[in-house]
Amino acid sequence: MVSSNDKKWLRLAIEMSEKSFNEGAFPAGAVIVKDNIEVAKDISARFPKIVFHAESNTIDASMNKLSSQLTGCVLYT
Repeated sequence: MVSSNDKKWLRLAIEMSEKSFNEGAFPAGAVIVKDNIEVAKDISARFPKIVFHAESNTIDASMNKLSSQLTGCVLYT
């Protein structure tokens, strides 16, 4: 079952993907959440840096911010 918190974070990931699309990039957005608190969010990079996907950018940012593994985190994309 999807909780209201899940819906909130999924909506934010969709908003991020729309932002990515509007900026001319691949339409992907990602948010990482821990204990219902946003850790990091990002969009895909614009061409030609297509290797920088929203998911990998957000994972890297979260690991740097938390200085640890992402145990207990949820990735919404």
